[in-house]
Amino acid sequence: MLAVIAPCSGFEVGDYYAEVAALEDAAVEAFDIIRSHLARFGAPQALQREAERAQADEVRHAQQMGALAVRYGATPAQHRSESRREQTLIEFALDNAVEGCVRETFGAACAAFQAVKARDPVVRATLRQVAVDETRHAELSWNIHSWVERRLNAEERALLAAAMRKAVTQLQVEVTRAHPASVRLLGGTPGPADAAALLEDLHARLWAPALAA
Repeated sequence: MLAVIAPCSGFEVGDYYAEVAALEDAAVEAFDIIRSHLARFGAPQALQREAERAQADEVRHAQQMGALAVRYGATPAQHRSESRREQTLIEFALDNAVEGCVRETFGAACAAFQAVKARDPVVRATLRQVAVDETRHAELSWNIHSWVERRLNAEERALLAAAMRKAVTQLQVEVTRAHPASVRLLGGTPGPADAAALLEDLHARLWAPALAA
């Protein structure tokens, strides 16, 4: 029988999930932008449908993370929409490589880690489905990467590889900063050593082969 852990009195865990809720809210808009660009660039309908599905997932994720923030005594902040502009194909490819193939992919791995390690059973149950969704979003990013890369010239593909390498390097620095102990315990977030191991695994399986191609 799983122990039910009551929300802690401190705000560290709540603040963490309030921040995550805002990021998920921003992802709703991001996937709407991705979907519109895919349509404008004439991408396959399957990619456009997956982007629409991902947007719906992020609406649910924002609500779920907001509920976790409230559970731990915090109030989720409202995401402010940013002005939109049409991207060129290479700009779109660069954003997808950095935010999708690197950061979204690492985020999916972290969600799967939390779904197992979180001490709070409500967090574990929530993250279990979120991890499945985020893994599918990461797969979408890689499918977009594969589709768009074939439409770029050699110089643009080199820019894409350089951006991906830089994003991986930045993540390697970021994960050295640990979350507060309460967030690691109740929320299951990976500490620096675990995060580095996740990065190493992703690099071996995904990033290194993509950059060597």
